[in-house]
Amino acid sequence: AHGDGCFHLRRGDDDFLAVDLRNGGMEGFVGSGECEACDRAGNAADSAVIHDMHDGIATALRLHIARGGIPIGMETVALSSEDSLAQLFAVAKNFRSTVGIIGGVFSSDAGVLAKAAGNSGLPCIIPAATAPNLTGYGPNIIQLNTPFALRGSVLAEYAMKAFPGTRIAVLAPLDGYARALAERFVTTARALGLSVDIVSWYNSGTKDLRTQYK
Repeated sequence: AHGDGCFHLRRGDDDFLAVDLRNGGMEGFVGSGECEACDRAGNAADSAVIHDMHDGIATALRLHIARGGIPIGMETVALSSEDSLAQLFAVAKNFRSTVGIIGGVFSSDAGVLAKAAGNSGLPCIIPAATAPNLTGYGPNIIQLNTPFALRGSVLAEYAMKAFPGTRIAVLAPLDGYARALAERFVTTARALGLSVDIVSWYNSGTKDLRTQYK
C-alpha cells in the first residue's frame, strides 16, 4: 500500500485498483493523494482514471460514516502477479473484519481480478469495467457497469415495448463499443419481431454522414 493514499495492483504494464474494506472505522483509513507509481509513461489518461476512482471511493466512505453508517475502514494493496491476487483473497477471507474488495478499473485487469476472486465467497465489486462474463467467475462478483452488448439488448427490448410495429434504421460506427452495442441491438430487435430495415455503418472520425442518408 502506498502511504500517500493512491492504491493499485500491477501486472506488467497493467494497473489494478483494489481496496480491502474492513469494519472498524477510520483506523488505518487511507486518504487521497499523488503517487508517482501510477503516473505511467505515455498513459496519463489511465493514471487519471485510477486516481479519480480512488478519490470517489474514499469520498463515498467518508460520507457513509458521516451519515451514521456502519464504520468501514479502507486498506490498499499493491500486488505483482495473478497468484498474488489469489493470495489476497485467501488472506482477506480469513480476516473476519474484511467485508469485501473493490477492484478492476479497466476490463483487462477486472478479468484477472474476477478470476482470482472466483469462488472465494468474499464480495468483489467491479465498479467500472464493461467486459462481458465477469460475473461468471462466481456469485460473489458484482459488476456495476453493464457490458455494451447487454445494453444493446436492453435498448431493443425497450424499443419493442415503446414502439411496436415501427420500422427501424440503425446508424453506427464500425469500431469501438458502439459497434458491439449496435450489433446486439439489431440481433435482439429482429429476434423480438421488430423490423430493422436499414443498418448503415461509418468509420469513426467521419465528419460528414450525408451519404449515409441516401
